Amino acid sequence: MIAVEVTYDAADYARAFMFMQKQKFARRYWYILLAVWTAGVIGLLYFTGFDLQQMGYFLILVFLLVVTTVLTMPLFLRWNFRRQLKSFPAAQGVQTFTFNGEGLQITGSLGNSEIKWEAITKALESSNEFLFYISNNFSYFLPKRAFSSSEHQITLREVLKDKLGDKAKLA
Repeated sequence: MIAVEVTYDAADYARAFMFMQKQKFARRYWYILLAVWTAGVIGLLYFTGFDLQQMGYFLILVFLLVVTTVLTMPLFLRWNFRRQLKSFPAAQGVQTFTFNGEGLQITGSLGNSEIKWEAITKALESSNEFLFYISNNFSYFLPKRAFSSSEHQITLREVLKDKLGDKAKLA
């Protein structure tokens, strides 16, 4: 049995969210989709007789919007998660993750969750956390900073490989 205590902060949620988004096709290839979309808009404007000088201004505007979005997204996510954490009492305080023969149990001051190993569709490890998916779009996550030593992380990896087999994609 492995037990790990964690108190989440907004940065934990933002990192886990960004990692999960990177796993999705559209997020992984957003730059290709953006280039195709931009080329389509430029082609449409060109063939409808749009002035080329105005098109240059349009491209500069699109570029600035993309850069602004990419640079401000992490800040916005942290602000949004911080705001949500303040209004969600069950996510505040210490959460205890317990891994045993039956599965994963998460205990907090306002509630408990029990997830059997069979319910975990995949387990992933990023540089900052372990994620336990129960569907394609939802996972529980445990920040690595919550572990008291790297030996505990190694033990968890061994348990996950034993219980989940090929569903565990770990470092």
